[in-house]
Amino acid sequence: MQAFKEILNFIDSTANIYTPYILQQMKREENLDFISKIIDKSGKEISEAVLVFLSAVKYISKEGDVFAKLEETDSFQEYIEDNSGLIMKLSIEKSVQGNIPERGLPILEILSRKIGNTLINVIELGASYGLIGRCLLDPINIIKNKDRYFPARQKIPENIRAINKYLGIELNPPDKDWLLAGIWEEDIELRLRNFINDIQPGNEFELTQGNAFGFTTSEPVKKLVSQPGTVIVLTSFMLYQYSEKKRKILKDNILEFTKRLDGHWINQAVNVATQSQIDDYYIAWDDKKIIELNDDTCMNWRWLSESD
Repeated sequence: MQAFKEILNFIDSTANIYTPYILQQMKREENLDFISKIIDKSGKEISEAVLVFLSAVKYISKEGDVFAKLEETDSFQEYIEDNSGLIMKLSIEKSVQGNIPERGLPILEILSRKIGNTLINVIELGASYGLIGRCLLDPINIIKNKDRYFPARQKIPENIRAINKYLGIELNPPDKDWLLAGIWEEDIELRLRNFINDIQPGNEFELTQGNAFGFTTSEPVKKLVSQPGTVIVLTSFMLYQYSEKKRKILKDNILEFTKRLDGHWINQAVNVATQSQIDDYYIAWDDKKIIELNDDTCMNWRWLSESD
């Protein structure tokens, strides 16, 4: 088990997202070995390998809440063994797709405070399905129908500032079913289905396949920055998935790019806790913390006093 220590550490650090049964199954040596093979064959970071493994389990099932059914029959391990080839194939080929539209709500408030009377063009790295972009482009209708998309306890921004154009860059853009496979609670999945079906963006929305590393040289980015408006680079809970070395490379690239264009960087981030500490969720503006979050759902947020 020593060989799987880092995988176990990540599973423990994210224990709140699994049911006790699934958590127990994830810690079985057979599944730790399976995840280790995903890492070896795909080059994925530990965090992504763990999450993509579970998404693949749900994606291939036609049984609705597959995790609940596997728990009822205590058949998680049997299911993995019966579908190991397909689960491995998907885990290697697919990427984690975890963005949710709720994460766009505090960004709307940030833009209303931080940006003057100018057009706003957003480039999101690791954009998944572009859900945050849909929220930023059409906030009035989304907030008007908030009960269809968000839980009752969701905080709604006091002031909003819609953006003009959105460019999402994603290494492996998901199909709708893969996106929903990354959601493991039925009520959240229903609201997300409503959002996807209702909010259909127009020409101001673009989602393109590409790598976050070296994004500044891509043709879609060059086209966007040539148009009027303030450029905002957005990263939403994606940097923590990389090694420290890769995080520094990407951060330096973003900061150089935004400084050159007189733009800004919004980073929704988490410092994953170790041992007895708790995870630190926050939003940074140009690499300076301005908002504290309870978690990555952005259900609530609090401005730091020096930013008010």
